[in-house]
Amino acid sequence: MAVIVRLRLELLDGMAPSGQVLETPAVINTGYRAERRELSLPGEAARHLGIYPRLPNSASPLEVRGYGGKTSVWAITDILKVCVVADDREGPSVIASVLINPSDDEILVSDSLAGGLGLVLLDTEVGTWRFRDDPPDSGRASHSPRFW
Repeated sequence: MAVIVRLRLELLDGMAPSGQVLETPAVINTGYRAERRELSLPGEAARHLGIYPRLPNSASPLEVRGYGGKTSVWAITDILKVCVVADDREGPSVIASVLINPSDDEILVSDSLAGGLGLVLLDTEVGTWRFRDDPPDSGRASHSPRFW
């Protein structure tokens, strides 16, 4: 089991087409280490946001190393406003960068973005988590996954 949360992804103004919104489950991947708040989008998820295959001018090619070896992705800095949407509330909104990986089938959240979203992982084996400002004895269940 993994920790999976529901995210709201909104394109920032100035990005074509700005205002596009996608609500979707995403995997919190503690092995996805990033220096900035970043998430990895499968090509199909990026297509729903209108940023793939026709990429914004700010997109740049990047080669990254993952568990399957090296792969080529598209990097776009500070393109999305992201927040966690729980049944009873929303978490804080933060600005995030994106890696578009056409071969991925799940949205992955980096360690830096998970921290910025105020997430505390309680048990990754059963998939429980909470917001940083939830009561310490509380826990939330993971969302069902979505495969693109």
